[in-house]
Amino acid sequence: MKTGEKIRYFRKTQNISQQELANGICSVSYLSKIENGQAVASEEIIMFLSNRLGKEIGNEDFRGDITEKIKEWFYFIITKKHENAKERFQELSKEQISDVDIQIYYKSIETMFHLINDYQPTNINKNIKYLQSIEEVIKNRNLLYFNLVLGVYNYNNKNYNDSYTYLKKVEHQISEIQIQQCEKGYIYYLLGLVSSRLWKNMISLDYTRTALKVFEELYEFKRSADCRILMGIIYQRIESYNEAVKHLELAESVANAFDDNHLRGIVYQNLGYIEAKKGNSEEAINLYQKTLTYKQDQPASRQVSTIYTLIEEYFKQGNTAEGINLVEKGLKLVRGNQSLLEYEYHYRFYYHAFYYGIDHENTIEFLTEEVIPYFESKKKWVHLSELTQIVANYYEKNLKYKAANDYLHLTITALEKITQTEEL
Repeated sequence: MKTGEKIRYFRKTQNISQQELANGICSVSYLSKIENGQAVASEEIIMFLSNRLGKEIGNEDFRGDITEKIKEWFYFIITKKHENAKERFQELSKEQISDVDIQIYYKSIETMFHLINDYQPTNINKNIKYLQSIEEVIKNRNLLYFNLVLGVYNYNNKNYNDSYTYLKKVEHQISEIQIQQCEKGYIYYLLGLVSSRLWKNMISLDYTRTALKVFEELYEFKRSADCRILMGIIYQRIESYNEAVKHLELAESVANAFDDNHLRGIVYQNLGYIEAKKGNSEEAINLYQKTLTYKQDQPASRQVSTIYTLIEEYFKQGNTAEGINLVEKGLKLVRGNQSLLEYEYHYRFYYHAFYYGIDHENTIEFLTEEVIPYFESKKKWVHLSELTQIVANYYEKNLKYKAANDYLHLTITALEKITQTEEL
């Protein structure tokens, strides 16, 4: 970072105006030129500015050992070496880092640590606010990590379009900036992940294959398993079931090798979903129940999707008793948790469907007044297309053709949105 950029950085981080900093030292316009690299200040002016800011601006103090420690810390984070990452965080948090570029690098990786290792919203938001306040002085490698942080942050907050935009910026920077090979694999994996959320299926497969190749060459088995699972999800989505099962079983072998119950749960969940799509309801239920046994000690956020898919299968079988019991269990987990509101709507819909029937006026009223408006507002096109079709069928059966046509139009619109997103 150049001298003028350092002055601007320290001034902004201390919330000092140009007028306050320049007062008695130089003119505001001259300070502005120094900060923008349009003028080279004398050593005397740099000394006065340094004293007022309380910083050694002229001291480059590049500490290669700290940089290497931060680099290794990021490696621990992205390869799921959680204990190593925690230990390194505790070690680095005691360091006094005076170099500006290294400070920014540290803050970016610290934010990634909080996003991935120990989700801490307060620390995350504080760090992001800080990084955004100095965005104009973030350059080169630090700009790559800054965009990466924003990509992961937006992904976690389900802002998938914004996440994709930031991660594409990172992708473009990869060719210009030297980073670890493992970091490249992680970036491609993230691009595959967010592409899948946007239903860009073929794009997701391409990115994930690239990430898998990197991780396998580095013998990063857990990250390779993540790639296999994502590929399994995409293949099952496009109904290439044999290919999906192949990738999921390879991920299962990694889960068994590392005795990783979290990974096992994800694998069996997706294998169950494949069986459900093939119409093998009993096998799907067995796999979903197996999934729940591995998730029983995990947070509610990791159990709710399995409960939902199990409820779906019980409804297909007409197993009302098991279905309602599971709905009630699911509602206890999600009530009061805004981040899981989507599943509360799913569970309440199935409660109506079990209790009244799927084409009962009470169920339809709940769908039209609460569920469909919610999913439309959240742009959940897949669920919206399924639910609006139910309502359209109900109205057609009851000879309410205008209402049926309105909801059929909404179904078509939702299906078009899915297709458009996939083709982008």
